[in-house]
Amino acid sequence: MSRLNISAADLMQHSTQLKSMQSEIHGVFSQIQSKMNEVQSIWTSPAASRLMDEFQTLHPMFESYLQTIENHANYLSQTAVAYEENEALMENSFHA
Repeated sequence: MSRLNISAADLMQHSTQLKSMQSEIHGVFSQIQSKMNEVQSIWTSPAASRLMDEFQTLHPMFESYLQTIENHANYLSQTAVAYEENEALMENSFHA
């Protein structure tokens, strides 16, 4: 049977990586929004308006994805802290 060992440091590392990815994704979303605003400023027609309306309906989904990533990163970080605290308590109780 295989064993999986995960340390608090591993959890913190993955939390940090997720936060970095979230920042990168946010940057990409911001660039896309900026480009769409540029398109809207030079292309005026019913089709352009419909395109912008459709794009705006995606914005809440982008925000939801970012929030989900942040929530997961925070969960990993909090789990790592709790694990470290529990380990310290157990070690102190054995030495008392």
